[in-house]
Amino acid sequence: MELTPAQNLLYEQLWQVPPNLPEAEKLLSSGEYSPEDVTIVALLYVEECFEDGLARSALTDETKPIKPSPYDAGICSIIKLLLPYGLDPDAVIYGHNILWDLKYIRTPYISADALRLLLAAGGNPDLDVVGGNLIEQTCFDIWCDTTGQRDRTAFDCLVHYWMVLIGYYADRKPDDFPLALCIIANQYPFDPTNLKNHEDYFFGLTLAEKDQRTIRVFDKKSFWEVARY
Repeated sequence: MELTPAQNLLYEQLWQVPPNLPEAEKLLSSGEYSPEDVTIVALLYVEECFEDGLARSALTDETKPIKPSPYDAGICSIIKLLLPYGLDPDAVIYGHNILWDLKYIRTPYISADALRLLLAAGGNPDLDVVGGNLIEQTCFDIWCDTTGQRDRTAFDCLVHYWMVLIGYYADRKPDDFPLALCIIANQYPFDPTNLKNHEDYFFGLTLAEKDQRTIRVFDKKSFWEVARY
């Protein structure tokens, strides 16, 4: 993705460890950046974090885990900075969208925390982009990775991202919530919107029929099982 000189100047302030947020805010407060500029910079930042992680891993085969990028830690602070200046969570630019691209961040639990910020700001958990529907594709990825995962850390990040997505989807479409996505355990009533607070839960895998595994979600305080997929 090619940046304009102004976009590149903003991007350079962010692509640091840690990001230079004061200087970035000075640029943003000048009024020279449109919401599209801000969204493009945020989208490129997330994409570059994933690419940086891949490059540092020097992957030679599919069994080697993906290492996180050192720039990942700045994602949430950058999103907080850019949202008031017009960052659009639902924007699709050159076929890419920030909600989708966050799925590939491998640092716990950056993708889930960043997703929560964007959905709380009005992002759509049911977003359609070229290639599919966000919540449907994420559920499919989760289902595939229960047996095909090659990196448990990456899978853990994806499941927590999925929890946040389920929580906001259930909140926005309570009458249309597909229970097949999240089968609520029978022990006691559980509101799936609580999954927005993904850090309050942990999960495990149990072997089901035909070598498929079931994801079982538990409350950290009570240790009760609250959901299954």
